[in-house]
Amino acid sequence: MFKYIKFFLLVVSFILILAILILKYKGKTDKIRVCEVTRSLFYAPQYVAISEGFFSEQGLNIEITTGGGSDKVMAAVLSGHIDIGLAGPESCIYVNDQGYKDKIKIFAQLTKKDAFFLISKYPIKNFKFKDLIGCTIIAGRKGGMPYISLVQILRKNNIEPGRDVTLDTSVNPEIAHTSFINGRAEFATLLEPTASTVVKQEKGYFATSMAEHCSEIPYTVYFAKESYIINNPKIIKKFTNAIASAQKWVYSNTAEQTALSISKFFPNIDFDLLVSCIKKYKDAKNWSDTPDVNEESLNKLKNLIATLPH
Repeated sequence: MFKYIKFFLLVVSFILILAILILKYKGKTDKIRVCEVTRSLFYAPQYVAISEGFFSEQGLNIEITTGGGSDKVMAAVLSGHIDIGLAGPESCIYVNDQGYKDKIKIFAQLTKKDAFFLISKYPIKNFKFKDLIGCTIIAGRKGGMPYISLVQILRKNNIEPGRDVTLDTSVNPEIAHTSFINGRAEFATLLEPTASTVVKQEKGYFATSMAEHCSEIPYTVYFAKESYIINNPKIIKKFTNAIASAQKWVYSNTAEQTALSISKFFPNIDFDLLVSCIKKYKDAKNWSDTPDVNEESLNKLKNLIATLPH
């Protein structure tokens, strides 16, 4: 009898230990350090992936920091202080051209169109690109994606930077709206909600949306060092799956629902403004439908970079 009791207790102990291990495994998450180039409504799917639990469903615990520039994001990735960067693909191209042994690899795409708005100092009825001739545009950092996209759009409309229009790349993007308001240029390219705020204050006027004129390109991407991707293939796959779910979610839900989902990431933005800005990005299809990266588009971007004004 004692033998059976002992056996029963051993079985119960084994089951309890197994249950504890299973619960511990199920609760285990991988901490991933992500650095975004800036905090922007343009990256709404990323915040949705956090707030709607798509990352946690994949067993990922995301720690996000904001770099304040693609160069700072890249420096953090190269140094190993950050696992995954979110910025324009041009930063990856520039770094890899320098011959680093541990190359930077793009593994997912978040956005596919230019999210900037061209703001004019004065109202222009039925804006045409010829209205820019002889003017100055505050155009972001030289060589950055907003600058690259603007150059592409201008040339598409037979406006040559440096000849027909001056692109001011000396202004820090974080204070571009202030420089514009203070009269530094006749035009500026601004993100939402800054663009709408400037217009609401009657300090500028909407001329056009860059999304209406640009072709689809890998505008904002996720990247990591090649060694990190090789050593963590499951994490990369899970991360990409979460972004894919979030991209599908933002297109399947209303702007109001998206605003509710991500409002905690933008506590200082009025909810109605949040909704209207998200609706603009959704209607313009700024976000990628899937995280798949188009190699052909990347090659086109490389060719475009090679032709940028000096």
